[in-house]
Amino acid sequence: MTEYPGMNSESDQEPIDDLQRLRAAIGQVVQVQDRACRIMEVLEDGPSVVIECLGMDKTIQANQFGDATRRVAQTRTIPLYDREQRPNPDIELLFEALQEK
Repeated sequence: MTEYPGMNSESDQEPIDDLQRLRAAIGQVVQVQDRACRIMEVLEDGPSVVIECLGMDKTIQANQFGDATRRVAQTRTIPLYDREQRPNPDIELLFEALQEK
């Protein structure tokens, strides 16, 4: 498994440790690919992290009936690992940004 700065890579506890580190960072704003992003949520299913892209054009959000009701910031759900359980390169950037703080 590839090792990224700040990302665990040595034990079976790796996904749990990475999730705990990301949970501790919820609410923090980090620079990822020259964009300010806020860590919104960490999902165990996947596992993945949800980030909100700040300062970008807002998108129209539909309600449960499909009616456009409001504009919201863009969000992205980024998986921590690919299908072969290798770290996602986008997560590498997120961990590097957290390490700089």
